[in-house]
Amino acid sequence: MRKPIILILAGAIIICEVNMTHADPLDLSLFTPDGDVYVDLTGGTVIMDESSSLWSSYFYNDNFFVVADALYLSVNYDLSSEVNDVDWIVTQVENIYDLQETGPISGTYTLDLTPYQNTTISLVFGIETDWTDGDYGSVATFSNFDLVTQSNSGATPVPEPATIVLFATGLAGLAGTSRKKYLKNFE
Repeated sequence: MRKPIILILAGAIIICEVNMTHADPLDLSLFTPDGDVYVDLTGGTVIMDESSSLWSSYFYNDNFFVVADALYLSVNYDLSSEVNDVDWIVTQVENIYDLQETGPISGTYTLDLTPYQNTTISLVFGIETDWTDGDYGSVATFSNFDLVTQSNSGATPVPEPATIVLFATGLAGLAGTSRKKYLKNFE
């Protein structure tokens, strides 16, 4: 009975020490608004609309430094628009479109930052409209900008799902083996 307990404790220590990540809110004050952009720095929300009939509005940082332990950037987005209103919610990395969706739509955008670790990149969030579009009123919202990094520090850990599944499967196997031995002793 002592062996399974030791294995369980060893597994728990390994999970706590290896492959831990943590998410920090992105510093939105480092970005520049261009167009109809409204930024709530305390709430971490960026709202863009086409109220002044601009063809596009952007929220960008042309000098976004990706730290060495950066894994990915996660952002929630929402684009509300009328049925005949042709607008896009966009993200660009190094002037290449990474997300380009027409509305109405919402979801979570995830940018893999591992290829950019220790480099400076251009990062853009925006709303674009078809220049022939005569309808105005679309609104794009970006929120919950989370920068996820690899860490063994005291920050709030976010275990990887695959690690948790592997650990849980091992626990189930140990429990089954222990139960089998226990029942065998009473035969």
